[in-house]
Amino acid sequence: MYKKDLDTYLTKSTPKAALLYGESNFFIDFYTKKIIAKIPDANVSTFYFADYQLDATLDILSQGSLFGDKSIVVLKLDSKLPKKDIDLLLESIKNTENALIINFYHSESKTPVQYAQDCRTFASAFKGDGVIEVRFFAPNMTDNMTLLKQKAKELNLQIQDNLLLFILQMQNNDISLALSELEKYQNYDEVITKELVENLSYGLGSISIDDFFDIFFEKRDFLPTYEKMQEEGLDSNDLLKEMERYFFILFMFSAYAKTHQNNVDAKEILGYQPPNFIIDKYIRRIAKLKEVHFQSIFEILRHWRIQSFRGEKTADICALIKIKAFL
Repeated sequence: MYKKDLDTYLTKSTPKAALLYGESNFFIDFYTKKIIAKIPDANVSTFYFADYQLDATLDILSQGSLFGDKSIVVLKLDSKLPKKDIDLLLESIKNTENALIINFYHSESKTPVQYAQDCRTFASAFKGDGVIEVRFFAPNMTDNMTLLKQKAKELNLQIQDNLLLFILQMQNNDISLALSELEKYQNYDEVITKELVENLSYGLGSISIDDFFDIFFEKRDFLPTYEKMQEEGLDSNDLLKEMERYFFILFMFSAYAKTHQNNVDAKEILGYQPPNFIIDKYIRRIAKLKEVHFQSIFEILRHWRIQSFRGEKTADICALIKIKAFL
């Protein structure tokens, strides 16, 4: 099934087992949380990638409880399971109140075609009563705005749709970042204005971030600044989001300049008008980067995200050193 089918399904039922896969990691994670929320007070066990072991998973799923406790196992995988594993996992939950959710992500070692083939194979074995498999596509603008409006309602925010769109655009149409941004405003009782959004949504403590990018693009030693930022509360994932946001902005400026005789219109590119000194920095920095460099940098950032997800403690430093070499 697809997202629309899953939305309908979840209004009436809760799956015993769900395989979630496709082009949107955001939706995979979003609907995992949504399914878990439909099984209140359950004990949730999550196994990441190589941590998955069949016997340990079966032990959890096959256990009943005299006290009505329920268990949910979430497997986050980037390689498909053997059919015999799938059969055993599905069999283990038939006579219990427990549930299984498998997040099947696109491995960086697989091409899109190979991943699609693995998804089809995986999904074909994922059958049975209360067993569902769902393919997600990247969220479109309608999806994004629906999610933002739902989040704003949950937070009791007084905010217009055009400002929700503005926040989304400031976060490079990354819905997960935009949803996180909305949480900044949950303590504001007044109507949220564009001026407030502009002041709060430029990123993480813009002075530190701006200082970091200045040092980074000047190819100076960035480690002391990064360490200071970490002491102030910034972590690797925060910096990764800022790097993704910043290089996406640079890519948009570069692509626009390439098709407009090296002229740029920041408001047309971003949907809002940043200060002139920021525009000047964008222009200077895109001069150092070619299209092939952007491709490599985005691949490095993707690898950083995957390695960080797996708990690799040096993923940030390794990625930053590689990116710095392109500047």
